[in-house]
Amino acid sequence: DLQLFRYLSSGINAEYGEYKMNKLLVSVFLLLGVTFVFSLPSVTLEFTEPISVPSGWTQSFKPNPTNLLNLNIAVKLQNGDILSETLEQVSNPLSPKYGQYLSHEEVGALVMPKAESVKSVIEWLQQNGIFEHENSDGEFFKVNPHKEFIKVKCTVAKAAKMFSTEFNSFFHKQSRKMIVKSLGPYSVPQDIAEHIDFVSGIVGFP
Repeated sequence: DLQLFRYLSSGINAEYGEYKMNKLLVSVFLLLGVTFVFSLPSVTLEFTEPISVPSGWTQSFKPNPTNLLNLNIAVKLQNGDILSETLEQVSNPLSPKYGQYLSHEEVGALVMPKAESVKSVIEWLQQNGIFEHENSDGEFFKVNPHKEFIKVKCTVAKAAKMFSTEFNSFFHKQSRKMIVKSLGPYSVPQDIAEHIDFVSGIVGFP
């Protein structure tokens, strides 16, 4: 409470004495510190406003919160500048590296995310009860060979909580197809956002 904080800081309540005043101030700061720890700001990914429902699709009923979603977390890549420079060199007839194209494996190794980024995202998933081995809800994650994507299968309820968004069912009349999507936006904690580019499977229609 800010009013309490100002009241304590002003020192006008003399009956507590300096010792009790300091003790109360320490308690207030500790409480504020706990709030900061558990209320980390979140960062919106991709876009900040909800998208529109495409033509041919209609919003339907709320999905079962235990239904499973397939998501792909794109971990931030590194050495993008080196990759661009290399591509320019192998495409330039005047370059000594002209025609020396990189293999898929070489490109993957060059831009592979930092180990710290992969570790941070995995730890965040584990904190939310998602592990490499499938749990009782059918949830799990799998890191691809070059670690640029982490495949996640989780419940609608879990995804809504982790990405601070709302999911709905959408029906396509012509194809008779039903999908579960969010219209966004979606976000992740600030300390995780620095390691993620986007998450596919949350928004977007076929």
